[in-house]
Amino acid sequence: MAADQGCLAIILGGGTRKEWPQVAPYGGAKGRLPTNPYAIAMPGGDRGPVVLDFATAAGAGGKVYAAHYAGRRIAEGLIIDRDGNPTADPQDYYDGGALLPMAGPKGYGMALIAELVGGAMLGEAILGLNWLCVFIDLAGFAAPEAYRAAAEACLNDVRTCPPATGFEAVEVPGERERRLETENMELGIPLPPATLAVLRETGAALGIDTKPLGP
Repeated sequence: MAADQGCLAIILGGGTRKEWPQVAPYGGAKGRLPTNPYAIAMPGGDRGPVVLDFATAAGAGGKVYAAHYAGRRIAEGLIIDRDGNPTADPQDYYDGGALLPMAGPKGYGMALIAELVGGAMLGEAILGLNWLCVFIDLAGFAAPEAYRAAAEACLNDVRTCPPATGFEAVEVPGERERRLETENMELGIPLPPATLAVLRETGAALGIDTKPLGP
Protein backbone atom coordinates (compact mmCIF):
# COMPACT_ATOMS: atom_id res chain seq x y z
CA MET A 1 0.00 0.00 0.00
CA ALA A 2 2.84 2.40 0.80
CA ALA A 3 4.58 1.64 -2.49
CA ASP A 4 1.33 2.25 -4.35
CA GLN A 5 1.31 5.72 -2.76
CA GLY A 6 4.84 6.49 -3.98
CA CYS A 7 6.80 5.55 -0.86
CA LEU A 8 9.74 3.37 -0.05
CA ALA A 9 8.64 1.13 2.83
CA ILE A 10 11.08 -0.64 5.17
CA ILE A 11 9.53 -2.85 7.85
CA LEU A 12 11.20 -5.31 10.22
CA GLY A 13 10.01 -7.24 13.24
CA GLY A 14 11.54 -8.75 16.35
CA GLY A 15 11.41 -9.07 20.10
CA THR A 16 10.08 -12.60 20.61
CA ARG A 17 13.19 -14.76 20.96
CA LYS A 18 12.06 -16.01 24.39
CA GLU A 19 8.69 -17.18 23.05
CA TRP A 20 9.86 -18.32 19.59
CA PRO A 21 13.51 -19.47 19.60
CA GLN A 22 13.11 -21.05 16.18
CA VAL A 23 16.30 -20.14 14.34
CA ALA A 24 19.85 -21.16 15.16
CA PRO A 25 22.45 -18.39 15.00
CA TYR A 26 25.20 -18.92 12.43
CA GLY A 27 27.51 -21.58 13.81
CA GLY A 28 24.96 -22.61 16.46
CA ALA A 29 23.19 -25.93 16.99
CA LYS A 30 20.08 -24.70 18.84
CA GLY A 31 17.33 -22.21 18.12
CA ARG A 32 17.92 -18.82 19.74
CA LEU A 33 16.14 -16.29 17.48
CA PRO A 34 12.70 -15.91 15.89
CA THR A 35 12.36 -15.71 12.12
CA ASN A 36 12.59 -11.87 12.34
CA PRO A 37 10.92 -10.96 9.02
CA TYR A 38 11.73 -8.01 6.80
CA ALA A 39 9.50 -6.38 4.18
CA ILE A 40 10.81 -3.78 1.75
CA ALA A 41 8.70 -2.31 -1.03
CA MET A 42 8.93 0.58 -3.46
CA PRO A 43 7.17 1.70 -6.61
CA GLY A 44 8.19 -0.20 -9.71
CA GLY A 45 7.38 0.48 -13.32
CA ASP A 46 4.40 -0.51 -15.45
CA ARG A 47 3.76 -3.80 -13.64
CA GLY A 48 3.38 -2.47 -10.12
CA PRO A 49 5.55 -2.26 -7.00
CA VAL A 50 8.69 -4.26 -6.25
CA VAL A 51 8.04 -6.11 -2.99
CA LEU A 52 10.48 -8.10 -0.86
CA ASP A 53 8.94 -10.07 2.01
CA PHE A 54 11.11 -12.67 3.70
CA ALA A 55 12.07 -14.35 6.91
CA THR A 56 15.70 -14.14 7.98
CA ALA A 57 15.63 -17.91 8.35
CA ALA A 58 16.58 -20.08 5.37
CA GLY A 59 12.85 -20.81 5.00
CA ALA A 60 9.70 -19.56 6.66
CA GLY A 61 8.51 -21.61 9.61
CA GLY A 62 5.12 -21.91 7.91
CA LYS A 63 6.71 -23.92 5.09
CA VAL A 64 8.02 -26.46 7.59
CA TYR A 65 4.56 -26.69 9.18
CA ALA A 66 2.94 -27.11 5.76
CA ALA A 67 5.37 -29.89 4.79
CA HIS A 68 4.78 -31.62 8.12
CA TYR A 69 0.99 -31.62 7.73
CA ALA A 70 1.26 -32.68 4.08
CA GLY A 71 3.59 -35.57 4.96
CA ARG A 72 6.37 -34.25 2.75
CA ARG A 73 10.09 -33.77 3.20
CA ILE A 74 11.62 -30.31 2.75
CA ALA A 75 14.65 -29.08 0.84
CA GLU A 76 18.11 -29.62 2.28
CA GLY A 77 19.69 -26.68 4.06
CA LEU A 78 16.58 -25.38 5.82
CA ILE A 79 16.59 -27.11 9.22
CA ILE A 80 18.73 -29.02 11.69
CA ASP A 81 17.70 -31.69 14.18
CA ARG A 82 17.98 -31.46 17.97
CA ASP A 83 21.67 -32.41 17.77
CA GLY A 84 22.50 -29.75 15.19
CA ASN A 85 22.68 -32.14 12.23
CA PRO A 86 21.24 -31.19 8.81
CA THR A 87 17.94 -32.91 8.03
CA ALA A 88 15.08 -32.80 5.52
CA ASP A 89 12.47 -34.38 7.82
CA PRO A 90 10.05 -31.73 9.20
CA GLN A 91 9.42 -33.92 12.25
CA ASP A 92 13.01 -33.30 13.36
CA TYR A 93 12.14 -29.62 13.69
CA TYR A 94 9.22 -30.44 15.98
CA ASP A 95 11.42 -32.75 18.03
CA GLY A 96 13.74 -29.98 19.20
CA GLY A 97 15.42 -28.92 15.97
CA ALA A 98 15.74 -25.44 14.53
CA LEU A 99 15.64 -23.45 11.32
CA LEU A 100 18.94 -22.35 9.82
CA PRO A 101 19.64 -18.66 9.08
CA MET A 102 19.24 -17.44 5.51
CA ALA A 103 22.59 -17.24 3.68
CA GLY A 104 24.50 -18.19 6.81
CA PRO A 105 26.09 -15.17 8.52
CA LYS A 106 24.09 -12.67 6.41
CA GLY A 107 20.68 -13.88 7.53
CA TYR A 108 21.94 -14.29 11.08
CA GLY A 109 23.21 -10.71 11.12
CA MET A 110 19.92 -9.36 9.78
CA ALA A 111 17.96 -11.40 12.34
CA LEU A 112 20.14 -10.19 15.19
CA ILE A 113 19.63 -6.53 14.22
CA ALA A 114 15.86 -7.06 13.92
CA GLU A 115 15.78 -8.72 17.33
CA LEU A 116 17.78 -5.90 18.92
CA VAL A 117 15.47 -3.33 17.32
CA GLY A 118 12.29 -5.24 18.15
CA GLY A 119 13.34 -6.17 21.67
CA ALA A 120 16.15 -4.09 23.16
CA MET A 121 15.11 -0.85 21.41
CA LEU A 122 11.30 -1.08 21.30
CA GLY A 123 10.82 -3.00 24.54
CA GLU A 124 8.92 -6.13 25.43
CA ALA A 125 6.56 -7.33 22.70
CA ILE A 126 2.99 -7.37 24.04
CA LEU A 127 1.26 -9.16 21.16
CA GLY A 128 3.36 -10.84 18.50
CA LEU A 129 6.42 -9.07 17.15
CA ASN A 130 7.34 -5.44 17.66
CA TRP A 131 7.63 -3.68 14.31
CA LEU A 132 9.79 -0.83 13.06
CA CYS A 133 8.11 0.81 10.05
CA VAL A 134 9.86 3.46 7.96
CA PHE A 135 8.12 5.19 5.03
CA ILE A 136 9.96 7.60 2.72
CA ASP A 137 8.13 9.71 0.13
CA LEU A 138 10.12 9.31 -3.09
CA ALA A 139 8.76 12.59 -4.45
CA GLY A 140 11.32 14.30 -2.24
CA PHE A 141 14.09 12.80 -4.39
CA ALA A 142 12.73 12.62 -7.94
CA ALA A 143 9.64 13.62 -9.89
CA PRO A 144 7.22 10.62 -9.99
CA GLU A 145 7.36 10.25 -13.80
CA ALA A 146 11.15 10.49 -13.86
CA TYR A 147 11.40 7.86 -11.12
CA ARG A 148 8.90 5.59 -12.87
CA ALA A 149 10.85 5.75 -16.15
CA ALA A 150 14.16 5.05 -14.42
CA ALA A 151 12.64 2.19 -12.41
CA GLU A 152 11.09 0.64 -15.51
CA ALA A 153 14.44 0.82 -17.34
CA CYS A 154 16.19 -0.90 -14.42
CA LEU A 155 13.55 -3.62 -14.14
CA ASN A 156 13.58 -4.26 -17.88
CA ASP A 157 17.36 -4.72 -17.75
CA VAL A 158 16.82 -7.42 -15.12
CA ARG A 159 13.89 -9.11 -16.87
CA THR A 160 15.74 -9.36 -20.19
CA CYS A 161 18.70 -11.17 -18.60
CA PRO A 162 19.03 -14.60 -20.26
CA PRO A 163 17.67 -17.24 -17.86
CA ALA A 164 20.01 -19.82 -16.36
CA THR A 165 19.55 -23.53 -16.95
CA GLY A 166 16.38 -24.72 -15.26
CA PHE A 167 14.68 -21.31 -15.30
CA GLU A 168 12.18 -19.94 -17.80
CA ALA A 169 12.78 -16.27 -17.06
CA VAL A 170 14.19 -13.82 -14.52
CA GLU A 171 11.40 -12.55 -12.27
CA VAL A 172 11.03 -9.31 -10.31
CA PRO A 173 10.11 -9.74 -6.62
CA GLY A 174 6.40 -9.31 -6.02
CA GLU A 175 5.18 -10.09 -9.55
CA ARG A 176 4.79 -13.84 -9.04
CA GLU A 177 2.80 -13.25 -5.85
CA ARG A 178 0.43 -10.84 -7.61
CA ARG A 179 -0.07 -13.35 -10.43
CA LEU A 180 -0.76 -16.20 -8.01
CA GLU A 181 -3.15 -14.02 -6.00
CA THR A 182 -5.18 -13.35 -9.14
CA GLU A 183 -5.20 -17.05 -10.10
CA ASN A 184 -6.13 -18.20 -6.59
CA MET A 185 -8.95 -15.68 -6.34
CA GLU A 186 -10.40 -17.11 -9.54
CA LEU A 187 -9.64 -20.82 -9.13
CA GLY A 188 -9.19 -21.32 -5.39
CA ILE A 189 -6.09 -22.20 -3.37
CA PRO A 190 -4.59 -25.62 -4.16
CA LEU A 191 -3.91 -27.70 -1.03
CA PRO A 192 -2.28 -31.10 -0.55
CA PRO A 193 -4.89 -33.74 0.40
CA ALA A 194 -3.28 -34.32 3.81
CA THR A 195 -3.38 -30.60 4.62
CA LEU A 196 -7.00 -30.36 3.52
CA ALA A 197 -7.85 -33.34 5.74
CA VAL A 198 -6.29 -31.61 8.77
CA LEU A 199 -8.23 -28.41 8.05
CA ARG A 200 -11.50 -30.31 7.74
CA GLU A 201 -10.83 -32.24 10.93
CA THR A 202 -10.07 -29.00 12.78
CA GLY A 203 -13.14 -27.33 11.31
CA ALA A 204 -15.38 -30.21 12.35
CA ALA A 205 -14.02 -30.04 15.91
CA LEU A 206 -14.90 -26.32 15.97
CA GLY A 207 -18.34 -26.83 14.49
CA ILE A 208 -17.44 -25.24 11.14
CA ASP A 209 -19.01 -26.57 7.96
CA THR A 210 -16.09 -27.78 5.81
CA LYS A 211 -17.98 -29.37 2.94
CA PRO A 212 -16.57 -28.45 -0.49
CA LEU A 213 -18.11 -25.38 -2.12
CA GLY A 214 -17.60 -26.75 -5.62
CA PRO A 215 -16.88 -30.02 -7.42
